[in-house]
Amino acid sequence: MKNKIILGVVMGAILISATGCDDGKKLTCTNEANEEGAKLSQEVVVSFNKEETISHVKVTSTIEAEDDYADQMDEYEEMVKETVEENKEENLKMSYKRNGNTLSQVTEYYVSKMSDEEKEDNGFSDPDENSYDALKETFEDQGYTCK
Repeated sequence: MKNKIILGVVMGAILISATGCDDGKKLTCTNEANEEGAKLSQEVVVSFNKEETISHVKVTSTIEAEDDYADQMDEYEEMVKETVEENKEENLKMSYKRNGNTLSQVTEYYVSKMSDEEKEDNGFSDPDENSYDALKETFEDQGYTCK
């Protein structure tokens, strides 16, 4: 059950944070939480192009479990592995790495390469909701620290 909650938190943050490029502004937001038996951390980097629309988003989520929760990390790793294998899209790259009781997952959205339909499907179609200021406010409202 805890694994599903942790996965839900991570995946929810990934979906909410989907947005970003190189020639414009860059928004970096971080968050850490301690759950029973695990430390969760997340960094979301949203890059904007010169037109101030999202060009690229990179979400890095890390879970560090206490030794007592090693078995749950095995189950969580299997869920993450399935998620990565199910999301083989051209403009979405997912990967993960496990080192002992630490599992890191990286999700990248190449928004500038997405079709309008892909942008809509991934939550990038509304320019007002995906502006630098709106995203910063959304993340900060969720307890992230942004710069």
